[in-house]
Amino acid sequence: MTDARHKKAVDYEAPKGVPDNRSAEEIEKDIQRVRDEMTETVNELAAKLHPDTLKEQATSFAKVKMDEGKTKANHLVEDAKAGDTQSIAIIAAAVIAVAAFILRKIFK
Repeated sequence: MTDARHKKAVDYEAPKGVPDNRSAEEIEKDIQRVRDEMTETVNELAAKLHPDTLKEQATSFAKVKMDEGKTKANHLVEDAKAGDTQSIAIIAAAVIAVAAFILRKIFK
C-alpha cells in the first residue's frame, strides 16, 4: 500500500476498461481507507500551518541567521585587528554610515 503522502488522484480510480467487481462492503472499506488517509493529510497540514509551529520555525531561522551574522562580524573584527585593509575599510564605512544616519536624524 502506497503512503498517503505519495498518492495521486489516479491511485484512487479503477483502471480504465477494467470492470469494478468489488462488493458493497469492499467499496465501503475503500471509502473509509481514503477518508482516513485524507484525515491524516489534513491533520499533517494543520500541524505544519499552526501558528505556534510557524512561530517556532521563524524563531529558529532568525537565531541561525543571527549566529551567522555574529560569526561573520567577529571574523571581520579579527581580520581588521590583524591589519587587513579591506576589513578596516568595511568597518570604517559602517561607522561612517551610522554616524551619518545619526547626524541626519539630529539635524533634520
